[in-house]
Amino acid sequence: MFSDYFETSNKTVLCEDDIRHLFLSQQKRHSGKLRLLNKLINFFFHVVVIFVILYTIINAPALWIEFGYVARNTAFPVNSVNTRQAITSNPILPSPDNHVTTVGKQENNQNNLPNNRLIISKLNLNAPINWDVPNQNQTVMDSLESGVAQIQGTAKPGEAGNIFIVGHSSNYIWAKGNYKQVFALLPNLSVGDQIIITYQNQEYDYTVNKIETVSPNDISVMDIGNQPELSLMTCTPIGTNLNRLIIIAKPDNPAASKNPVPVSGPTGSSDLPAVQ
Repeated sequence: MFSDYFETSNKTVLCEDDIRHLFLSQQKRHSGKLRLLNKLINFFFHVVVIFVILYTIINAPALWIEFGYVARNTAFPVNSVNTRQAITSNPILPSPDNHVTTVGKQENNQNNLPNNRLIISKLNLNAPINWDVPNQNQTVMDSLESGVAQIQGTAKPGEAGNIFIVGHSSNYIWAKGNYKQVFALLPNLSVGDQIIITYQNQEYDYTVNKIETVSPNDISVMDIGNQPELSLMTCTPIGTNLNRLIIIAKPDNPAASKNPVPVSGPTGSSDLPAVQ
């Protein structure tokens, strides 16, 4: 126990009750700080939990598509990045018995694929393309209700320039349209994978050769250039507008895709479209 009295360095005499009172006061102050810290931790924990729940609910369709894709490919891995196997849920895609020859351009579209389609067999993706959509956010969003959008002023298949096509990775569950998750699986593409575009009764085949993530204001990815190429863009991570995922593909036969038709360059906003 404490002795009855204590002498401080300046000769002030403190009794045992004074020491006990000081000790308890310090303990209360520390306890108060700990309680405040615990309250802050609990508050931020609940904020994070609510955010995760809301994020999951809003982006549930896109997340479910991603989960299903990963599950299928874990159980039945794709044998080749260049697969042209049939997509049974979409009969307008090529079947194994009606093999598509890999060339840059097929004059007669021998597989009878519908015009104005973007087809990626690896992702089970077959979507209509809306052409000449001005790079204005609301205009792009309206266009994406019915497919993917080629930005006005960028090239079209057969022209010597950059075809710039955008699509949703996710969108609000209450938003209109049947293509709100059309590019949800785009991050699963790899270099060497194949992409098909049909345009004016011709088929154009491309091979992915570059994948990058850029900021929303990096419009250099829309530069036309003088060589034929295809760029696909969506927002990343899924359900956010933080960055843009860019898939760049080259035609399998560049010479067959060149055309001297002038390309003016993208019109509209100075930023990349926001297509979360």
